[in-house]
Amino acid sequence: MNAQCSICDDDVDCAENLGVGHVCYQDLCQQPVCADTDKGNDLIAQGTVTITYDVSDPIKYVDQCSNKAQLKEYFCNTNTMGSAVTDCPPDAPICSNGACVEDTSCSLHTDCDAGQVCQTGQCVGCTEDGDECDVLGNGYFCHANLCQQHLGACIETDDGDDLTTRGSVTVSWD
Repeated sequence: MNAQCSICDDDVDCAENLGVGHVCYQDLCQQPVCADTDKGNDLIAQGTVTITYDVSDPIKYVDQCSNKAQLKEYFCNTNTMGSAVTDCPPDAPICSNGACVEDTSCSLHTDCDAGQVCQTGQCVGCTEDGDECDVLGNGYFCHANLCQQHLGACIETDDGDDLTTRGSVTVSWD
């Protein structure tokens, strides 16, 4: 019996007529295939489960946050979709955009890792080498995407104003 011609009322009809693995979907017996982009229970990557049927359009289920600390994770269970609401783990306790992420919120610079600053409630590093990190005080500059204090050790080979000699500058960071 062809799945496209098998009209059904429930999954039992399909299993009896076509065998295990066939389900009744949109009044037709169909054999679903399930695929998950994050390969199952991966809390730190947002995934999408796609159920593809013989003659119907695929259905997609995207991992989503149930609340600020819990993730609704979709996964494949044989060839059907399953889901579970799971607490985000301690190393990534915040649910954001369908994945558990680190808590980078802050209210003070001291809440952040060394070399980061607190801007609009988030710990961030700097982006342009040489930029001043004014929020940390005088003497902090961006170096290697971190705000670092300049130790005052600056060596200039041509005294800074000799236009006829090519010079170089060496700066020491903390």
